[in-house]
Amino acid sequence: IAALAEVRAERDILAKAEMKVRADAGAKAFAEAKRRAKEEARAKHAEQARLKAVARAEASEQAKAAEAKARAEAAALKQAEEAEAQAARKLAEVAEVPAVAAATPEKKKKPSIADGKAIWFYTFEGERLGPVSFEQLRSMAVGSSLDPRLDLVWKKDMAEWKPAGQIDGLFQRTVVPAEVKERKEAKAPVAAASRSPKKTVRLAAFKDQSWPGARRRSLLLVMLVFPFIWNYLLSFAGPLATRQFGPVIVGKALPLAAMLPFVVMAWFLMKRLVNLGMSRMWCLGIFAPFLNLWVGYRCLACPAGYAYQKKLDGPGVALAALYWMVALPCTLLLTVTVALLGGAINSPALQQHAREALRIANGLVTLVWP
Repeated sequence: IAALAEVRAERDILAKAEMKVRADAGAKAFAEAKRRAKEEARAKHAEQARLKAVARAEASEQAKAAEAKARAEAAALKQAEEAEAQAARKLAEVAEVPAVAAATPEKKKKPSIADGKAIWFYTFEGERLGPVSFEQLRSMAVGSSLDPRLDLVWKKDMAEWKPAGQIDGLFQRTVVPAEVKERKEAKAPVAAASRSPKKTVRLAAFKDQSWPGARRRSLLLVMLVFPFIWNYLLSFAGPLATRQFGPVIVGKALPLAAMLPFVVMAWFLMKRLVNLGMSRMWCLGIFAPFLNLWVGYRCLACPAGYAYQKKLDGPGVALAALYWMVALPCTLLLTVTVALLGGAINSPALQQHAREALRIANGLVTLVWP
């Protein structure tokens, strides 16, 4: 029994020693793991700090590059502004330099063959006029009828229209001294001429030439003859087109074809306004009551260039009389008819007078145009 107890005691001692060894080994392993975790955390923190430093360095470099680019652009812009200012100063200096009078007699320019030919075109208030010769253009420039900046000039060998002031030899580039200008203003007459110099010079330029645009007889033919001829052609071609293309297509095309006379009349009306020396925008006056009577009188009765010369010729007087003999009764007839239909005339006596006026106007229209 004593021997067994000793054996058991030795086994217990060995077991305790073994457990102690195992506990020491576990503590050492735990300490090692803890040390490794701390080292890994330190390495990770160092790597993050390095990445942040790299990012800050890249951002700093980008900011420096952007700042350098902005400085370069500002310097280029400043140089461009200085160049523009210098060019403007040079242009101002050139414009302010007065023309120096030549001490020797001026050499006469050899006349060009093109100067005497009517090959030049020019604009006036947006309208293209011409052709005229270079001498006529020069006379317009001398008479202040040609604006060096607003009026454009062109001929066939030029690539594009140019301002009249850029044509060599057309305007005399001189600066009048202040004293001479004051003397001229003092000697100038107080009363202005009844006709402006621009219109006088332009009339002289077109004295022996035809005005551009459509003349009276062209407009009269288009307004009085063309609609009837076109209506006759449509009535003749309608059945043939119906058999050829079918009623559906012809039914859609005929209303559009019937509008062609109005388009042609509008086109000739604008060309007629150009022939009169007026702007094409006056064609809008056709839609204004009473103003359309004046526009119609100008287009049907007045000769070419009437906006400048203000003078009717023989056929113009006859056409004007015929026009007003028809236009005024028709206007009166239309006005009274609208008043009667609208109930604006309630008095029986006024209605009787209105009917008599209608009868008289109808008789005048029948007398002039049976």
